[in-house]
Amino acid sequence: MIDSSDRKQTRDLTKSFIIQAAAGSGKTTLLINRFILALASSERPEKVLAITFTKKAAEEMRVRVISFLNTTEDELEDDLALALKIIKEKSQSNNWNLLKDPSRLSIMTIDAFCIWLKSRVPSSKTGSYAYSIEEFPENLYKKSARNAIRQFVLREGKINENQLMTNLDNDWTRLEKFIVEMLSHRQHYLMDVGLDLDKDNINKSFRTYAVQKLSAVKASLSSGFFEQLISLYNYSCSNFNEEKIPNSLAFNFENIVLWQKIIKRLIFNQDLSLKKRITSSSGFPSTTKDDYTALKMKQEWKDFIERINKNEDLRDGLFELVTLHPTGLSNFEGNLLREISTIFKYATAYLSLTFVEQRKIDFSQLLIDGINLLDERITTEYFSDNLGFWFTHILVDEVQDTSAAQLALIKKVIAYWDGDERNSLFMVGDFMQSIYRFRKALPEHFSKILETGKFANIHLDLIILKSNFRSQANLVKWVNDVMPKIIHANGSNNLNFQLQLATKKSEGNPVLFFNTKKFGEGYEAKIVLNIVKNISASADRKGEIITVGILARSRSHLSEIIQQLNLSNVTFITSDIRTVKDFAVVNELLAITRSLLHPEDKVAFLAFISGPWMGMSLADIQDFTDYFFSDDFVNSVRNNSRFSGYLDLIDLIDKGRRELQYLTLSSVVMKIWDALNGGQYFADPDSLLAVNIFFKELSYLETEEKVITNGKLESRLNVPFSEADHSRNIKIQLMTIHKSKGLEFDYVILPGLNKRPRYDEPSIIASKLFKTKKNQPIGLVAPFVKNDKDSFYNYLNNFEKQNRMNEVIRLLYVVLTRAKKKIFILGEFEESNSSEDCFSSQPNSLQSLLVSALGRPQIEEPKSPLKDFVEKNKEIQKKAVSTKNAPKPFHYELYKEPESHKNNLEFDWATNIARCVGVIIHEILERIDGSSFELDRDRWKFDCRGYAQQRICSLGLSRSKEEDALFRIDTCLENISNSGRCDWLFSSGHRFIQTEYQVMTTIRGSNETLMMDRIFVDPEKVNWVVDFKTGYHQGKDLGNFLQEEVRRHQPQLDFYGQIISELRDGPLMLGLYFPHYDFWHQWPYST
Repeated sequence: MIDSSDRKQTRDLTKSFIIQAAAGSGKTTLLINRFILALASSERPEKVLAITFTKKAAEEMRVRVISFLNTTEDELEDDLALALKIIKEKSQSNNWNLLKDPSRLSIMTIDAFCIWLKSRVPSSKTGSYAYSIEEFPENLYKKSARNAIRQFVLREGKINENQLMTNLDNDWTRLEKFIVEMLSHRQHYLMDVGLDLDKDNINKSFRTYAVQKLSAVKASLSSGFFEQLISLYNYSCSNFNEEKIPNSLAFNFENIVLWQKIIKRLIFNQDLSLKKRITSSSGFPSTTKDDYTALKMKQEWKDFIERINKNEDLRDGLFELVTLHPTGLSNFEGNLLREISTIFKYATAYLSLTFVEQRKIDFSQLLIDGINLLDERITTEYFSDNLGFWFTHILVDEVQDTSAAQLALIKKVIAYWDGDERNSLFMVGDFMQSIYRFRKALPEHFSKILETGKFANIHLDLIILKSNFRSQANLVKWVNDVMPKIIHANGSNNLNFQLQLATKKSEGNPVLFFNTKKFGEGYEAKIVLNIVKNISASADRKGEIITVGILARSRSHLSEIIQQLNLSNVTFITSDIRTVKDFAVVNELLAITRSLLHPEDKVAFLAFISGPWMGMSLADIQDFTDYFFSDDFVNSVRNNSRFSGYLDLIDLIDKGRRELQYLTLSSVVMKIWDALNGGQYFADPDSLLAVNIFFKELSYLETEEKVITNGKLESRLNVPFSEADHSRNIKIQLMTIHKSKGLEFDYVILPGLNKRPRYDEPSIIASKLFKTKKNQPIGLVAPFVKNDKDSFYNYLNNFEKQNRMNEVIRLLYVVLTRAKKKIFILGEFEESNSSEDCFSSQPNSLQSLLVSALGRPQIEEPKSPLKDFVEKNKEIQKKAVSTKNAPKPFHYELYKEPESHKNNLEFDWATNIARCVGVIIHEILERIDGSSFELDRDRWKFDCRGYAQQRICSLGLSRSKEEDALFRIDTCLENISNSGRCDWLFSSGHRFIQTEYQVMTTIRGSNETLMMDRIFVDPEKVNWVVDFKTGYHQGKDLGNFLQEEVRRHQPQLDFYGQIISELRDGPLMLGLYFPHYDFWHQWPYST
């Protein structure tokens, strides 16, 4: 291994490092080894902090650390074996118990670290850490944006001209979108851009930047350049009868407009390409043999242009000069900027009030609060006294994906080291894998660390990893060959691409190209299916387990492929491709829900009756609509035999509306779904899972929201859907390229090569960070101005064009480096009208990049024609449309109020107390994973008791019964806190933890929704289903009571086991826990 000595250097804990780790270079192993060595040198395991970019990466790292701790010392290198021995000794002598309690390992995401901070550090600035995290905050942003705009118009608009709204053509919706975008990235706008945006200060900064740029251009020019340029220009002036300029014209910012005029006339065309010839339009008239002066001047111009063309640095400098904005912000732009700043201030204030009102925060606020906490400079003594430690070794993975605000947080953590040389920083990243610019994770931050070798005044030794442990040799060689060509062809020579050395042998042709532009839509999906079948057949013959990644730039590029795989019964899983709301079954449930909530929502009702229960054709819908909107609708339908079955559907909805006075909305929707026998129309496992999620989200809104609206429900359903993995020898995953980063597959299929994603509307503010000669930051900001190509906003945005191109190149690099064996590339390879050397491509598509390097790659021809497939699919779709279900009665049993309620209005108060205690304990245990349970039990009990007191009131329990309920809850909390069983049960070392897990099933003959209290997979890879029982026994013979409870609930758990065994592989255990008595009973599930 060529870089083995460099890798061993990274184990030196006396030094800090920045690691440039290309794809497949084994950076995770490097991180694990460093973490283990740091762990061995620490007094407490918590003092070693590893920060990852995603939850999945944190989980993988934690699992690998635990796996390392389970290895034997003779399997390891000497230094790692010694570290393992030390850790085991400390585990015994200092009671670390890492294998039983892996939560003591400080491996977490930035968000998790901020939660950790908020739960432990007091602050006068930040809100209570007990606020729940809002994972879908867009509605909160919209509410705050609307309030801010309204406040601005009512207050500021009366004083000022309200130029911002005029600039946006009074489009409130557009302005709201702009402000929502700012709120979603407000840590960037608050910390990188700032709130007080003053035109004069920005123009002053821009002048500093412009002067620096002019100075750099001037230094790159030869001494005679200006003299010759002015000579050529003055010659053109003489032909235009214009005033000539002096040879002594100063090359400064005051004269920038004139210099740009000179350069545009003589050097660049209107599209800013280099001139190839000079004409009379530029002051160089046509020449004759006798016109010596004209001939001489044209020859001088040709020689002048040729020198520029040969000097790339000179050409780039002149381009920067001619595109430099001549003024900076105008007064109008300054006014717009001030108004945007005012609205944004209002919006952030309203958002803070909304957080307090709804007791919620988002992840951006978590980060801001974390920075504010450490800004208060709490003393190191506080951490020692209250936490018992502070971090001594910090490891940061995927540095290129961290934003400026996240890096600022890490700097503040390091600030507590106060120059202690016993501490170390270990940062790992890859410039070429920076693909999250839209999240404000800019590669420039990582580039700065690489260039300076410093972070927060800590010197970092640079290590570049060159070995590739992932891909076969031919694929490594192909990427090494094609990426530099792409980078050069697209003017992106500052991407810091590193060539890699393969460690695996060659395995044939690494890349195959297919042309999908042949038989129209569906052809690409069929090619993908054929590739998958060929790979699967090969895996079957060899008895191998193969992974296939079907990766696309956008989710929409995979929709037809998903349909084709489903039609062919090919098992696959998706990741962030489909949302729950995309499923037809969920749209049917939404139609039912909307029909119940809004009787006048005729669109929802039409959507409901046109569902599969009646099999309406388009003609039926058209005819029914004519009746539906008539005044005598019911009689018209009743007299038409074609629509007699629809009266049953109308009656079904009417019954459901009446029952809403007794039952919850989710219960009524479920009853209607049962009456329709909806499961028979959507019987596939994915649809069943989507139904479960629908009812879970609807139940959540019933519990947490005062008013349920269709918008709130759809927002919660607009989340990625992931299927259960039932694959065997070939595991197929469909995802976006962004989602695939960090993963690897044996084979990668890249469809939609020539497609481009829809770019989002640009921000209302453009910003750009530059550096002075002394490496000081210069921040430039400009507001959006409509229909003004010369605005300062467009000037700053032009810098983003090359940045976006660079990001597309890095995106292509990421997808090309996911494969171990082979890549299948599917594009639209058509002849180009402009060149015979390359195929035509859409600009900014991945295909355009590959074509720029390869020209005309060899295209594979499928072994069999696919026209029959296209026609066959059309016939299948026609048959599906023509199918019509026969009308049938829908049985809906109306709710009956229990006789006990009718005859005795006095409820069983003991039962009511038990119900109240059961609800509260279950809610506490549902939220225990995100609490301080594992780190501070006293604080956890205190918080839980406060929550219980508030919840008792909201559940309507009388004050006379409150003391009894609190006593029972306190007993449960005390038992849970002191129970060794609960230490294991609620350990963060488990994986795939789900609480209050809802599953809908038809196994027992009808639709039913089950709620499982807790399911997880333990470190031994055993699946667990656990149910909490809060039954309370007064009297003697507690043992018999508990055994009877176990006997009574065991069939229920066995049924849960039957469901989970269908969804998850591996052994399965079932357990009952009674927190009132700290009683636990477990048994294995058996079919």
